[in-house]
Amino acid sequence: RPFAVTFRIRRRAAWSDGVPVTSADAVFTWRTMLDPANRVASRTPWDRVATIRVGGPRRFTVVFKAPYAAWRDLFSPSGGNVLLPRHALSGRDFNTVWNRGGVIGTGPYVLSSYTPGQRLVLTPSPRYWNRSGSGGGPFVSRIVNVYLDGSATQRVQFEGGEVNFVAPPDFTLIPTFRALPGTRVQAPPGVTWEHLEFNAQDPVLRDVNVRRAIASAVDRRELISVSTRGEALPLDSFLVPQQRPYFRPSWAGVGPDPAAVDRYLRTAGYIRNGAGFYAKDGRELTVEVAAIAGNQTRRNNLTLMQAQLQRVGIRMRPRLLANLYAPDGPLYSGRYQIAEVAYSASADPSVTNIFRSDQVPSSRNGFSGQNTFRYADPQLDRLLNAADRTIDVAGRAALMHRIQDRVRDRMVLLPLYQWRDFVAYRANLRGVRVNPTAVSHYDFTQGWWFVGGRAAR
Repeated sequence: RPFAVTFRIRRRAAWSDGVPVTSADAVFTWRTMLDPANRVASRTPWDRVATIRVGGPRRFTVVFKAPYAAWRDLFSPSGGNVLLPRHALSGRDFNTVWNRGGVIGTGPYVLSSYTPGQRLVLTPSPRYWNRSGSGGGPFVSRIVNVYLDGSATQRVQFEGGEVNFVAPPDFTLIPTFRALPGTRVQAPPGVTWEHLEFNAQDPVLRDVNVRRAIASAVDRRELISVSTRGEALPLDSFLVPQQRPYFRPSWAGVGPDPAAVDRYLRTAGYIRNGAGFYAKDGRELTVEVAAIAGNQTRRNNLTLMQAQLQRVGIRMRPRLLANLYAPDGPLYSGRYQIAEVAYSASADPSVTNIFRSDQVPSSRNGFSGQNTFRYADPQLDRLLNAADRTIDVAGRAALMHRIQDRVRDRMVLLPLYQWRDFVAYRANLRGVRVNPTAVSHYDFTQGWWFVGGRAAR
């Protein structure tokens, strides 16, 4: 008997243009995400679906090719997936149709204008179908989202009264915003995890002992206390503690350990030269660590790690890149050695899309894979597939623990710390509820309202 899940669409659910949400939208979404002509970040979990059986306008059954434990991610923004409107996208170029606006959704606000890279304006949807479920909202007559370049700009605009709500990427500013009069801050532990990615196909880093040595050289606690001013949270996995029982602190005890660095590098054939740096065949071990330009915390991290590695005899070159995450940029094309990046975990613990061998971005998968570590391991593939097929929570947790241990043993990555989900807003803006998942901070805007009915200045 195949593994299948039946979904029912709420009777009044409608798109923002008034067209009802139907089973046809689910079928269209599945086919669109699997179309090789469409540029998508990942085809998981859609590639796990064998067929979708329509049982009526508001009822459909997803039949999976095999039991699939992460089935809840199928239509969940937390898993990076959304339902698509068939009537608005059918016959259009999926890759460009919404590049300049016209987006249709099912939420309390609609996109009324959009200037790429500058701002977007949201206004209440006149056809919002779930007002009773949102307490009668939305209540704010207009939300203007302004694209501000970096945390420093956000701080200046907020202090000057030009914006009422900010979500700075630099959570080291939490104490600064808390000290501002008339300001409220929320900063619970989030699902975003900062880490170092090792390019397993790089000629130097292909040797697992070199990866282990670099991980053993990094003092992650120093990064937290200095670069993030103690605001980040220690993390020893690519899952976060909120994902218990699947979470396992497999990297506990990794670094800083000069003796381990020496042991691993000697195993890899390196010895210290007269200058005190490790070398092999007359060439010093030098690694390049890339990070996105414009992020001061990462810039600080690179500076600290450069000193940490140098102390144990490894040369490091920091590299700040504006195009690190571009579809044809260094991360997805594999033109990097080590990169400091952050991923946001789904509510579900599946990590198949970032670790399975067939998820390495390539022309074969339309560069839609997210295994930017470029790591291929048949044993890890088997564990990932088994975990995705195991519906039983205890059995799946045991497999996820083995997966974390395997990734640590092969040192595919080094977790650095867990982010806080940081927002700051005017004290007279009420109803703000941070959703510490990969869902947008606008998840609860239908309940936002201003004391006195207007924004403070």
